[in-house]
Amino acid sequence: MKLAIAGLIGLAFLAQTAVAAPPDAEPHAVFKCDNGRELAVQFVTRDAVFVAVVNTGSGDHALPIQAPEGSDPQVVWSDGVRTLVWTSGVHLMWMDGGSGHLMCGRGGHHH
Repeated sequence: MKLAIAGLIGLAFLAQTAVAAPPDAEPHAVFKCDNGRELAVQFVTRDAVFVAVVNTGSGDHALPIQAPEGSDPQVVWSDGVRTLVWTSGVHLMWMDGGSGHLMCGRGGHHH
């Protein structure tokens, strides 16, 4: 049941944001993060793969969507070094190969 709910949440989120856009387009959404930082995310389709293009101020990183694992309602994009995890309620976690970690959300994330 949790997997079905996760799938529906993920599909609803993807349906709202999965627009094929040119690589140089403006970011689709900006999320407020810890310590006043921002995470800009653009969702595009490249070679039939749904990709999150993420920028935290250090340049763009294109992360392909990953197959669902486990029963947690989340969507994961990763290039093997950097990872973006979306969970319900539009909360994002960004991990940059151990050198960076941000918690973000539409209205900011609070611990």
